[in-house]
Amino acid sequence: MDAGDGPSPRSEAQVTDIEGEWDEVMDVVKRVVEAAGEGAPRVGLVLEADIRPGYEGRLGATVERVEQRRKGGA
Repeated sequence: MDAGDGPSPRSEAQVTDIEGEWDEVMDVVKRVVEAAGEGAPRVGLVLEADIRPGYEGRLGATVERVEQRRKGGA
């Protein structure tokens, strides 16, 4: 799609994805909730976990595969 044909498709999360060790991820979640709650009466949080021991870097790899396919690659 050319720039003049309308919006360019992009692979982008509609939520925040984070990947890492459990304790590190939970620390980030805690800090984000605390920051979001400053001056707010409440914070909503939905947490989904996909726990697969031995698998790392899957989020970035998935985005890479989608981008390659979108560009016409294998």
